[in-house]
Formats: sequence, C-alpha cells, structure tokens
Amino acid sequence: MSSWLHGGDALRPLRTAEMATRLSARLDAEPDTFWQGLIQRHLLDNPHRVTLVATADDEYDAKLQRAEEAALEATKARLSEQEVARCVAAALELQATQEAPQRVDALPTLRVASAVSRALERWPSEHGTLGSVCAAPLQLDARATNGVCYAAAAFELGHVPARLLPFLEYFPGLLSSLGSAKYGFAEFAHEEKARTGGVGASYGFATDIGEAGGLGLSSATLTLSGSCLERNAGFLLELFDQLTTHGSVRWHAAPERMAELIQRRAAALGGSLSSAGRSYAGRRAALTPAGLLSDELSGLPHVMHARALAAEVAAGGDRRDAALGQLADACAELSGLLFNHSALLRVRACGQQGGLDTALLPPLAAWADALPLTAAAALSQGGAAPEPSLLDTWRDAAAGAARREFIGVPSQTNYVVRTVKTVPFTHAHAAPLVLLGQVRSLGYRHHQVRGPYLPWLYLLWRRCSASATCTRRSARRVGPTAAAPRPARWVVPSPSRPTATRAKWRPSPPSTLPRRGRRRRARSRPKTSRRRSSSASRGSTRLARPARGAGAASPSRNLTTTRGR
Repeated sequence: MSSWLHGGDALRPLRTAEMATRLSARLDAEPDTFWQGLIQRHLLDNPHRVTLVATADDEYDAKLQRAEEAALEATKARLSEQEVARCVAAALELQATQEAPQRVDALPTLRVASAVSRALERWPSEHGTLGSVCAAPLQLDARATNGVCYAAAAFELGHVPARLLPFLEYFPGLLSSLGSAKYGFAEFAHEEKARTGGVGASYGFATDIGEAGGLGLSSATLTLSGSCLERNAGFLLELFDQLTTHGSVRWHAAPERMAELIQRRAAALGGSLSSAGRSYAGRRAALTPAGLLSDELSGLPHVMHARALAAEVAAGGDRRDAALGQLADACAELSGLLFNHSALLRVRACGQQGGLDTALLPPLAAWADALPLTAAAALSQGGAAPEPSLLDTWRDAAAGAARREFIGVPSQTNYVVRTVKTVPFTHAHAAPLVLLGQVRSLGYRHHQVRGPYLPWLYLLWRRCSASATCTRRSARRVGPTAAAPRPARWVVPSPSRPTATRAKWRPSPPSTLPRRGRRRRARSRPKTSRRRSSSASRGSTRLARPARGAGAASPSRNLTTTRGR
C-alpha cells in the first residue's frame, strides 16, 4: 500500500515467488559474480554522488540573541510608555510568582460528598434575537467555561439543489483549508491555531419521529462553529467573516492546494475501507431517509467519487483543470446558497456570564448583520424551472425491497450487516431494543448477558417489529449478523417409541470456562449420550448443540437420535 500511494507498483508484493525464482536462476548462472556485479554497477561505478559537509557556526547563539533583541526593540518602539510599564510590571509579577515558595496547602481538595450535589441541577438557556438587521434566533448559555467562549451558527441546507449532493462532503473540509482574501491557507491555519480553539463546519440531518412510525427527513443543516478565549472573540468572528463572505474563500485561486487535499482525501478513504468497514456496511444497509442520505454523502459512493476525482487530478492537463474547476464551482455555489440571512436558522453563544455580553455578543451581532440578505444573484436560473432540492428529493426516500448486496473491498476482513425494521421510537419496546443493540455491538459480552439473559433479549428482538441495526465482524468469513443466543440443549423423545413428553427448550447455564476451553471440553465428550425417557420405553436421545451461527429456531438440523441398548 505504501508504494502504491507514492506511485509504485501495487502488485509487486504479489509477484514475490516469480522474483525469487528469477533470483535463484541468476545465482545459479553467476554464482561468483552476481552480487559483485551489482555492487560494481550501483555503487562503485555510479557517478551520482553527493558530498555534504556540515560546519558548526560558533556565532549561531550570538546571532540568535541579536535577532531576538532587534525584534524586541522594534516591538518596544511601537508601544507607548504606559504599555511598556504594564509589560515590565507583568514580567516582574510573573518572576516573583515563579520564585516564591510553593504552598502545598493552597492546592484544592476535592471531596465528592461536598463537591458533587445529589440534587439535579438545571442550566436554563436564554432565548432572544441577534443583530438589528438579521434578527436571527439566539440561544445564550451562561456557563462556567473558565474564560473560553463558544459560537455556533446553523444554516439551512435543505434548499440546496440535489445535483450538488456529491460535492457536499468536500465543502466543510475545504472551507477552512484553502485560505481567504486576507490570509493564505498557511497563514490562515497559523492564525487559527495561535488565537482560537479551531473553526470548522459540519452538516447534520434531523428525522421526523411520529406516532405512525414514519422516519422521514425533516431538516438538513450546516453548522459553522468555533471557540476562543474571551480576548480573542473579535478575531474569531473575523475568521467567520472571512469564511462566509461571498468570494472570500479561494475556491478558484488555489488549485494546487485543492489538488493536494483531494489526493490526501482519496488516499485516506481508500485506507479506511479495512479499518472502518463495519461503519461503511452499516450505512449501506440503512432503511431511513437520513441513513440513506448519510450513505450517499459519506459512505461507499463518496469513496468511489473521491477516488475517481483523484484519478482525474492525477491525469493532469485539461482533465485535471476540469475536475478542479467543477469542484470549485460547486463549493462556491454552496457558499453563496448557505451563508445569507434567509438561510441562517439560529445562533448559539456560550461562555462566562460577564464575558458573554461584553466580549462575544457584539462581534457576533456585527458578523450576522454583515451577511447577505439572500443567496448570490449569480446563482439564479432566470426563467428556468426550479431544481429539485436536497430535502424534497430525500424527504421520503425508501430503501426499496429487501435485498442482499455484496461489495468487494481490498481487505481480508468481511463485514456483514443485517438491518431489521422494528417498532417506532415512541413504542414501549424501543428502549429495550436500543439497549439490546448496544449490548450486541460490544466486543466483549459478560457471561451474565451472554448466558441466561441474552435468550430473552433475543426473543424480544424477534417478537418486536424503530430501525435497529445489528452488526457483527467476522474475520475471513461471512456469517449471519443477528447471531443466535448461546447454544441451548434440546430434549426430544426417541422416535422409536413415541411418548407423551413434548420437546422442551432449556437454556444452558452460564459457563465460566474460557471459550477455547469449552471447545476442547466439547470435543472430549463421547459421541453418544443416553437419556432415559419419562415413560417405560428404553429409547434415548443424543443431546446435540445447535451449530455456530444457526439459530435456535431451527433445531432439526442439529438433532439426532439413537436407540437404547
């Protein structure tokens, strides 16, 4: 894989036997000169040589000190006398604090009984409007954030044309990675890390959960969020403005950077098929519109789209320019459709009580008012019919009829997913099914869950009819996803002399032996085991366990009977 990512031959490791045969033949033909010839040709007679001489600079530290002093003098020349005095006082105070003896009794002591209240604390939010022009819904959360403030703005995504869906997954990552009109991508990344806790965008979908069991797509949003210290709130909103102003992001002005990001993304997605195969399979087996849309955006279709786009970029020439231009046009159109007053749904601000009102809200309101009133005029279609939107196309999308789908991926692990439609989320059985899904998804299951309780959870799962997905990872084999409960003992009367006793199902008691130990113990049992029936007949049965992967609902495959002696 490493040689393939850097332009090497990906199939070379598969030809190891062929190359070993050729090496053996060469050694037989030239036993005394083969290795000597390679050394002579590639080392001794090779004219390509580089001699690198590193000489220590005795004046390096002095030069570094002079450069630092010059920078300090230049900074001091720009400061007033009052600012210089404040800097000196702060330095002296820091020095006194560092040189003072440390007091151990000043360390805080936490006692759970007194620090954690048993009463349920509620943190109410304040609601209002933001800005004088925008008047967007605002949610204020005053919390003990230790001087850190958070800002988030949600924009409507459902009105975006459905034709832009293949490019939506690229938009959040490219938004803050290409630079803006004021900052290049390297400078933008440096300022973002130095003065904020990060700026980013993400999308999400909401499902309409109703009594009738409908799981239609109700809304789609894109959220722009960031965090910083209170003193840097103005700069955080300046970055917001750089990302949301139409034409500011360098969609078309940084093709080399965009090509690099596309190649990285394609390589990362190709490598994630093995490590994240179960999540890809889970998205592929979705039943709800939100799940189907998630698979279309970030599932296997996006992996194939990214690989195809990276291949076009690697081809160079007109194909590279056309692929990058199409992506840049789509992202610029998304930016114009999203970042405006009509698409702004709500804004949330969180921080300290004092700093929230003075540090964060004023620049946040100024940023919201500066957004365009509507979408960019260049995106209008004139007299053409309106395009189908993302929400209209996927609101009631259905998975269709039951299907079995196999997708080959470059991995030695098979990921199997089976999706079963059960009850609505408002049903009484919804909560137990959620817990059952979590228990069944754990890598290790406690023997108390695996033993006596799992059969009853399994029966509840079979009897119920919210969409639940059970997944199972199996190495180098394909097996059923919803595995049967722990093997049980079936007791069946002998067919030679029928009796009045009916077949009974008895759960096996939980075993404390390790898994491998149980297998060896099962192999050491005799092939036949006799059990006297309840009547006077001498017939007996062989107690066979159901095969692994076979459900308890079909015991006939594993039942055999023997005649009594």
